[in-house]
Amino acid sequence: MTIKLIILAIVFVLSGGAAFSEYFRGHKKLSFLATVIAIIATFYLFEDIWEDIEEQISKTKESTITQSPVLKPSIQLPVITKSEPPVSSLSTQIVTKPSPPIKINEGNFTAYFQPKKDEFETTTDFTNRRRKLLQQFNNNVKQRNLAYQAGILSLTKYNADSQIFIVNLTWQANWVNQFFGKLEGKGIVKIGVKEAKLLKQKGLNKPLFITASLNDNQVEIQGLIVENSQIYPISLLKIPQMVKIPVGKFQMGDIQGSGSSDEKPVHWVTIKQPFFMSKYEVTFAEYDVFVEATGRKQLNDEGWGRGNRPVINVSWHDAVAYTTWLSQQTGEQYRLPSEAEWEYAARAGTKTKYWWGNEIGKNKANCNRCDSQWDNEQTAPLGSFSANQFGLYDTVGNVWEWCADNYQDSYNNFPTDGSVWEKSSKYRVLRGSSWNNNPVNTRASDRVRYDPDYMFSNVGFRVVRTF
Repeated sequence: MTIKLIILAIVFVLSGGAAFSEYFRGHKKLSFLATVIAIIATFYLFEDIWEDIEEQISKTKESTITQSPVLKPSIQLPVITKSEPPVSSLSTQIVTKPSPPIKINEGNFTAYFQPKKDEFETTTDFTNRRRKLLQQFNNNVKQRNLAYQAGILSLTKYNADSQIFIVNLTWQANWVNQFFGKLEGKGIVKIGVKEAKLLKQKGLNKPLFITASLNDNQVEIQGLIVENSQIYPISLLKIPQMVKIPVGKFQMGDIQGSGSSDEKPVHWVTIKQPFFMSKYEVTFAEYDVFVEATGRKQLNDEGWGRGNRPVINVSWHDAVAYTTWLSQQTGEQYRLPSEAEWEYAARAGTKTKYWWGNEIGKNKANCNRCDSQWDNEQTAPLGSFSANQFGLYDTVGNVWEWCADNYQDSYNNFPTDGSVWEKSSKYRVLRGSSWNNNPVNTRASDRVRYDPDYMFSNVGFRVVRTF
């Protein structure tokens, strides 16, 4: 634009000067006046042109200053965005942690019992936050918030002398099964006589709430009755899971011919009635409820853990007492298995040394030289190995299991109907072998004798329930 103005100005001066000089020829005064006017006009015209040039130069400088340097990238500053903070700020970065849930809808307690760890959260911070969530849950329980109610309790049976109070549990919350599995509808109220009397006077039905505590990163659950700020703890009755064993006929004893004399003679036994046998060996979790309810001395777990590990250091008398108590609590008939029932269930229709074959194999059971991580060291948690064809676990190794029978040194005159051999003896029978015995002792037909008062870290039991 500026170049065009300059050209026009020059043309204007030349053409104007020529026109004026021709028009005012012979009139000196008028010609002089026209020349002055042309000069003044030309001055103002060039002044405007210069101002325009300065404005263009100023804009060019400003544009140059605002541009990022291209020729010197080594001194260019980094661009910091909100999504990518500079590395130097990470050490002081404040991470926003998930806030605790305020309202629980439809009984979903996952946020309390199974919170997710934030990727920037340390293990310590996560554990502390999890504890706070559980505390928040428990506070709602203690405030008798019905949204946290697990079910209804009915006091149905009690014995003031033994301070055992039986309640029936009617589950009302769907979230119970998510964290407790399928629970039976019976439990034991661990309260005193006066408290039980007051509880009954106020009405048979009371809400059952659940509290949770964090112990070694494991959530431990307990049932509570909350009434007028008074808390009555509930010990949920843990009933062993049972598997139905069908009727059938089998050869009992040393079929392979590699056993001891007390495994002979081999004979046929007919199981005429089906029965239920516990899917696993009785656990500490199940047995400890019995101990607490009856005031018995707690059994030693050797430091291996309780919970879902098989109960150990249990005598034959202890095992029988447990089955008697369990029968009283449930109204069902529980007992120790007969030797014939035990071997029939352990074989599960097979004729080999073990239900999977004649070789012990690797990592199929817990025994000395069974090639498992617990070999000759300690018991294994329930379900660590595969179940046999009847759905029973750990019939090979882990812990010896008490049977109801009196021990005899041969099978002469042994009952052929699967019943308990009641012939007098000072010993009782153990079956199944354990974590510190050799594979030869884990055969389905192997049997040992022990005093019924015998208690050791490799002895436990499983139970049978009749129809």
